[in-house]
Amino acid sequence: MNRKKPLDAVAVGRRIREIRGARTLDQFGELLGVKNPTVYRYENDRVPDGETLLSIAALDPLKRGVEWLLTGERGK
Repeated sequence: MNRKKPLDAVAVGRRIREIRGARTLDQFGELLGVKNPTVYRYENDRVPDGETLLSIAALDPLKRGVEWLLTGERGK
């Protein structure tokens, strides 16, 4: 049986913070169409929905993708 590991919201948040880079919470939220408290939650304790994950991945200058955002591993 192939069991998937549960998502680590804190690790996902660290990767989102890495993509945000020098942008403020307000600036990043504006790009995503959400308010700054929502970005804060994404970075600290809440995994965004699929559509938002795609939007965040699109902002990654290194283009690592959604799989990297969720697992820390690049897709094959």
